[in-house]
Amino acid sequence: MVQKALIAEILDETGLLLPDLIDRALAANDRIKIVFSWLQSAAAQADRPDGKAPSPVAESRIPGLENLALERGLNGASRQGDSYHIPAAKAALDLVLTDMAAMLAPFAATAAGDGQHAAFQQRLANLSKLPAVDGDLLPAGLIAELTHARRGEGDSLHLLVMDMHKALNGLQAGIAEESIDGARVYRIAETDRAAIAAFMGGLNRTAPLKFDHPGLGTTATRTNGRLVIQNDIGTTDSHVLVIHVEDLTLSLIYTDVHARRLRFFQDRLKRAHLTWSDTRQRHVAALEEDEFYQATGTLTAKNPAELHACLAAIGAALVFLIDWNKARKRLRNFMGKSAAMDLLGWAADAEIGHRGFLKLGGENLIFAALDGANKNLGIGRPLGQVLGDAETMTFMRSVLRTCTEEILQQRSADFVA
Repeated sequence: MVQKALIAEILDETGLLLPDLIDRALAANDRIKIVFSWLQSAAAQADRPDGKAPSPVAESRIPGLENLALERGLNGASRQGDSYHIPAAKAALDLVLTDMAAMLAPFAATAAGDGQHAAFQQRLANLSKLPAVDGDLLPAGLIAELTHARRGEGDSLHLLVMDMHKALNGLQAGIAEESIDGARVYRIAETDRAAIAAFMGGLNRTAPLKFDHPGLGTTATRTNGRLVIQNDIGTTDSHVLVIHVEDLTLSLIYTDVHARRLRFFQDRLKRAHLTWSDTRQRHVAALEEDEFYQATGTLTAKNPAELHACLAAIGAALVFLIDWNKARKRLRNFMGKSAAMDLLGWAADAEIGHRGFLKLGGENLIFAALDGANKNLGIGRPLGQVLGDAETMTFMRSVLRTCTEEILQQRSADFVA
């Protein structure tokens, strides 16, 4: 790598290094997020040492983390006055700063990243001024200061990682070598093509149900000896899906600001036989709504067919996450929380979705229809109290189905109303 960098510099073609630098930066991003989650878990464990035993840190096998003894740190965490004692904390923070520099490197290697490089570099310089960590003792407020994701409360290393990760995705898309069924891919192995095609087959089957909403952009590459597939889902910074495939083993990392939507997504994938880790969920359940929730699902497939079926199921489920929370809130005008969740689940499983309903006006479409049908239906009350719960569910299923089918037939909103 050193010789390659020197040659590229002499030729004034540092952009030739970009694929390698991006690979290293994305691997660094993975490690940083694991360390942040580990620090949060360790602090939570220290605050309630008599609580549930911490789950094993399976991600500690990721290259670069093997020597940190994350499990020992998690089990040995304790509160000492105004500080936390977390074994290996200093080494972990040193690794974070090293990996932050690795994330910054691709922006210095391309003209496309010139403006971003200066901005990111300045933010990193400001945020790297950490208090001295003596004997793995961290000031109690430091972990929250490093890992918070609330943009209205000052900058943090976590926010910088998020922004750099998003920008890295843009650089990666810009150097894509080819497209496989709509996925931008580069530096993949020939054996990766079937897996990418399987994922995109599921995604492309349901993607039309997003209609004019942006999102579902997919990139794929090979790094650290495994295929990496990433999808941006919608437009939210923290709503991202990353899949790692190595031989017949699949690992899915999903992040979301809504815990309910995370569970909804997991429910859609029950037939894919993923095993979900609670490593991240244990300590994030009490976090504020604008924080990340993160879950990891794994599958060791018996054969390529099972692996590809799982990839297709994941791809097909993503469109039903777009505007999910907006649809849930709109449906609450007519039915209870549980019924609204059931309806969204039915619409996803039937591959009908809710975006058509939102596109044609959501609750206003129904209010207008009911008002035109009968002035005395009592729209001030939940629809279930007027029609009955079962009849309301039947009606709302019909509404979602009609909206989707008629838009796909290019019918006008007035016709649907």
